[in-house]
Amino acid sequence: HGSEHRVKDYYVGTENFGVVGFPGILNNCKTCHKDGTYELPLGDNVLGSTMNTGPSSDPLDWAVQENHKVATPIAAVCSSCHDEPLAIAHMKQNGGASFDTTQTDINNWLVVETCQFCHGPGGIKDVNEVHGIE
Repeated sequence: HGSEHRVKDYYVGTENFGVVGFPGILNNCKTCHKDGTYELPLGDNVLGSTMNTGPSSDPLDWAVQENHKVATPIAAVCSSCHDEPLAIAHMKQNGGASFDTTQTDINNWLVVETCQFCHGPGGIKDVNEVHGIE
């Protein structure tokens, strides 16, 4: 969404998506999202974002999603723009975020994000207020 705000370039394969801007009004989430699908707290059905499909060179192992390393859902969203080291450290230390867990661990409540306490509705740094969400 806000690749121009990133510190690091955003590559997928050989393509740098850090130069691709959002083609609309950035703080109007309803351009693409339905009400209740983009605000904190996120629903329990939101999955982590795959970061690594594993060390195996066997493509059949890649299909075993339980082995995939994922970023926790809120951290995946926030770090897509807020990628500077201090922000990542904050997500890990204060929010319980992980960039190296599994969906199984998330589903079993072994990794729990707590971001909504400060960044959810009425929090000291409510995402909607900080970003002027419409």
